[in-house]
Amino acid sequence: MALVSLCMPSRRPLATARPSIDNMIAYARARNFRLIISDNSDGLDKAGHYAHAADRVTVLQNPGAGPLENLMRTVEAADTPFILPVGDDDFIENVAGAPGIDLARLPADCVGARPTVVIFAEGEPELRRLDYGLPEETAVDRFHAYAQRRGGCNSLYYSFFRRDSFLAVHEPYWRQRKTVIGDFDWAVTTSLLFEGKVAHDPSTLYRYDLGRWRRQASIDATVRSFYLDAGLPDWSAKFHTLFKYIDIYVTTQRPSLRLSDLDRLKALYTATIALLGSLLRNAAQTPDRYRGFEDTIAEIRTAVSDHSDDLSSVFDACARIAGRMKPGFEQELHDWLAATRAAH
Repeated sequence: MALVSLCMPSRRPLATARPSIDNMIAYARARNFRLIISDNSDGLDKAGHYAHAADRVTVLQNPGAGPLENLMRTVEAADTPFILPVGDDDFIENVAGAPGIDLARLPADCVGARPTVVIFAEGEPELRRLDYGLPEETAVDRFHAYAQRRGGCNSLYYSFFRRDSFLAVHEPYWRQRKTVIGDFDWAVTTSLLFEGKVAHDPSTLYRYDLGRWRRQASIDATVRSFYLDAGLPDWSAKFHTLFKYIDIYVTTQRPSLRLSDLDRLKALYTATIALLGSLLRNAAQTPDRYRGFEDTIAEIRTAVSDHSDDLSSVFDACARIAGRMKPGFEQELHDWLAATRAAH
């Protein structure tokens, strides 16, 4: 039985995605892994093209699906203890002579293992190399360590994770949230880091195509599109750290997160200071950017400085603010919180 499923949501047409898919198949064969593709592209030719590789590849037809559903179909279909999310424009390879990790023997306090990641862009084969693990003992220490090492890039998402843990973070969001914001992956990696350590596997190299994240203008346009696509106003992107806080607050409530009540609260306090503190500092340093939103900033400041012991009052304030940006969103967030707490 395979130990890992490579989970690839694919929207690119076959001609564009084929180099990455062929590369992933070669890697899967070398490692005795599987590749699961959920195809929401306009074409229906991937399944037929890769029928010859059915012993190693499963192609699911998912026309019209959104990005999150497309990913989750691959994770649902995986019957392996570990999954590795992969992009259909990325590449992966074995590193000859490098020591590997036996995932079957991964310690119980590890939620996964990250490959070495090389960030590249067109014409720039190696912009940055990330070759570290996160072995810190506490959730708070791992949060701070990742903040210092990631360099603004959430490459940890492309790691070997325990399937059950990965699914536990995503499923209530997928089932309950109607307002899906494209940067939810930050909350996923944070919640998984809160759950356990992440080892480093130098025997696998993951090449991540920076693509639209290479230039600031493209980054700004992409972030705005995340909020517009979710039915939120263009200016809501100013409050992206507030939305990240909401996501992290809720995902940290899942029963499957193996933290004591005290450690869970410490993790939430850390996220509050890092994310909402950052928003308040930005508003103070760049008041023109937040002109017209002074009352909202004051509401956040009051919630952070005069909060309930379990920080529920901070979440409530953030949910109210989100609800003013989109009708029904406040109740949607409370329903998602209830579903997450009730999950098994």
